[in-house]
Amino acid sequence: MDKNSVLSYIDPDYVVSLTQKLVRIPSESPAIKERSMDRTAITELIVNELKSFGLEPELFTLLEGRPNIAAWLHGSQPGPTYMLYTHCDTGVVPDSEMPDWDHDPFGGEIIDGKLYGRGAADTKGGVAGIIAAAKAIVESGVKFKGTLIVLISTASEAGSPGGVVDMVKTGMLGSGRFNTDAAIVADCSNRQIVRYFKGRVWHEFKIKGKPVHACEPDVGINAVEKACRVIEALKQADFLKESHDYLGHCTLTVTNIEGGTALNAVPGRCRFTTDLRIVPGQTVAGVTAKMQELLDSLMKEDPQLKVEVNILPNAVKDIIEIPEDSKVVQTAVRAMEQVLGKAEFMPGVESPGAVTFFTKAGIPAIFFGPGSIWDAHIPNESILLSRLGEMAKIYALAALEFLGVED
Repeated sequence: MDKNSVLSYIDPDYVVSLTQKLVRIPSESPAIKERSMDRTAITELIVNELKSFGLEPELFTLLEGRPNIAAWLHGSQPGPTYMLYTHCDTGVVPDSEMPDWDHDPFGGEIIDGKLYGRGAADTKGGVAGIIAAAKAIVESGVKFKGTLIVLISTASEAGSPGGVVDMVKTGMLGSGRFNTDAAIVADCSNRQIVRYFKGRVWHEFKIKGKPVHACEPDVGINAVEKACRVIEALKQADFLKESHDYLGHCTLTVTNIEGGTALNAVPGRCRFTTDLRIVPGQTVAGVTAKMQELLDSLMKEDPQLKVEVNILPNAVKDIIEIPEDSKVVQTAVRAMEQVLGKAEFMPGVESPGAVTFFTKAGIPAIFFGPGSIWDAHIPNESILLSRLGEMAKIYALAALEFLGVED
């Protein structure tokens, strides 16, 4: 049977319906309140879907309560191994964000060609896509070579432990149970192939001041005001001017700030974090050293300024390039061309997510999913319905292209 026959076994309505079911089950990481602590419901949904078309999924738990769901499709002849991977946990919906939602974040509402809800873009649409692709391959009866692995984690967001982070540490990914020749990470790439990524590091800055009553501010040292001066200096730093022809400039974003204890007191402490994206030619160690030089200079100019900087845990992701002529890229290109008429690439403006861990395990992987990164982790997160069926078709074809079909 020709590999193209698999396309007729992909029902776009099924992919939409499954995405909707997934969105309606809260699975925030880190878990917030009682609504998303328990992963049982979403795990059972995924397991039952895989069983419904004949697979025998297994659970691999490296952190209690955060299982990884895996299933293997074995071909009729020996051959390579290919993995479709993604995660089903999502960013959180804090109470402070709720007034900005026009739709129930866990309602899975469909309006004007879009499906709304937390995780629609990042990346429950990707979960539905790889399940639908595996379903189509099984039901089509196409005879392929090698092995296709479907792997879905309930622990991925914000560097969560228990997923691919720990699979690499334990050797499970790369040389153990999940040894594979290549992988697609079905995350939110705006339906474009991402093979080149900026590096990323999260820094934490702590400023120490002197708390006093606000009626005599000059007696104290305002840590928040000192932090503002540090932030302004960081935003003007020379290392941010370095750029790359494909990836653009190094960027620094202040992502969190907290300080002060009372409305009528000078804050004695302030803490803020930054998200730094580096480009080829830069290193995390090199840029952090330049940050420290800048802070030392500021503290020399202002003896009242006391600031320290540290790299947060699980914060570093290396610059990654998967060659354009590599098999994992080219098979995805051909699949995309067949389904959409042309292949599209996007620079790695987003951190490479699990691609980092696949790379550490020696596995070439691309970041390639139906949702848009610009719709993720924001109020009214959504995904275009049309992309769900398209990506399921591309995943199925890319897998068969990579593995090979019997003559």
